[in-house]
Amino acid sequence: MKKIITILIGALMIISGFAIAGFILTASADSSRDPWEMEIENTSVPVGTTNHVFYINGVWAEDIIYYDLWIRYDDDVLDLVSVNANGCVGENGDIFYEHGHNYFRFQSTMFNDPVPAGEGRLAKITVNIIGDPGVTAIDFTEIAYHNYYFNTIYIKRVPTLYNGSITITNEAPSEPIIQGPTEGNLGEELSFTISATDPEQQDLSYMVDWDDGTSDEYGPFDSGEEFQASHIWNEADEFTITVTVTDEYDAENSNTHDIEIIGFPEFSIEINGGTGINTVIKNIGTSEATHVDYEITIEGGFFVYPRSDSSTIPSLAANESYDISKTVFGFGLGYLTPIPVITISVDCSEGSSAVQNATAKIFFTTVTIA
Repeated sequence: MKKIITILIGALMIISGFAIAGFILTASADSSRDPWEMEIENTSVPVGTTNHVFYINGVWAEDIIYYDLWIRYDDDVLDLVSVNANGCVGENGDIFYEHGHNYFRFQSTMFNDPVPAGEGRLAKITVNIIGDPGVTAIDFTEIAYHNYYFNTIYIKRVPTLYNGSITITNEAPSEPIIQGPTEGNLGEELSFTISATDPEQQDLSYMVDWDDGTSDEYGPFDSGEEFQASHIWNEADEFTITVTVTDEYDAENSNTHDIEIIGFPEFSIEINGGTGINTVIKNIGTSEATHVDYEITIEGGFFVYPRSDSSTIPSLAANESYDISKTVFGFGLGYLTPIPVITISVDCSEGSSAVQNATAKIFFTTVTIA
């Protein structure tokens, strides 16, 4: 009987051992107990930024002595500079870091200094932004070992994971600054000083539309660098120059500058006969003529008087005409002496001038244009 009791007690101990072992194995594989939440911070950063820092965050319900994080990223977009626990919970533990083509692995062991239950930052990641503007994902990798931690009694936990992303932004350049004249003369080369700045200090290119059917491209230039753009207009009018600046990622901005192109006076001279010489001087140019001097001369004929006459018209606006009537007396029919030639010349302060000739018969005070 005693022997039977001994056998029963031994069997019960074996069964209990299997039960305890089964409990431990079950607990180790149980990812639903006290789940640990992890997230990668979503962040926004300008294109071209160097040494940008983001963090892996966690929420854990119990003290932990070890964690293992596997994180995937796009190394065409992010240049991984460093991964560490500086400024994070568990930073006094033993840190292990592994870097692959498009992932990094970060382990921290804190056997001698467990991290108390709570929440906070677990890893500090520093990157350089080398990709174009847009959104790049940062994921916890789905690998065989996955991401996990151990509590202080070495039970493995699988955390709840929240992936994140980095939004790479690109701000447009500033409005171009356009310095230059607001008016100029037709056919004159006019110069303008242009510049703009870029928030990310990118190189800038410019397109200048001169508003006369032509445009020019300039650059690239450094952010804030000034350059000169010159142009000649071939017609008089009011124009609006439009300058568009573009950065390396095609973000653009524009500004305008108004200018009036002033033309030159231009004269037409009409010589008519009748009683005396009747002349029409017209400004057919695109701007006003001032201090318009004219002279009328007659060559040939007998006893023609006066042989010349001159005067000044104070001003003659564009498309404005001025009539002149001059009485003459004499004889000039083309017999015995050359037929008279009437010459009228005009010039003004703006530098424009014109000359017109006409042959005419003069009989007493009557002039007939031949």
